[in-house]
Amino acid sequence: MVEGVDLLLEQSFQQAVEANEGVALAFAGLVYVYMAGGKVADARKAAQQAQSLAAGTTRREQQQIEALALWADGKGPESLAVI
Repeated sequence: MVEGVDLLLEQSFQQAVEANEGVALAFAGLVYVYMAGGKVADARKAAQQAQSLAAGTTRREQQQIEALALWADGKGPESLAVI
């Protein structure tokens, strides 16, 4: 990522989480940002949060969350298959 943009994205998704901790896609956004920044442990934690909240989302959103969780778990090819 472009330096600065990654920080802005992380801050934006973190603000979304703080505004409403029940939004699965805010946690999913953090998974992407953390993985792109090499913060795998943080990405896995955010993925677990997103998955725990996914029941209230659409099928497509659930698939995106699942794909990101697989990616965070080191299962890149499997994550692509979900999309």
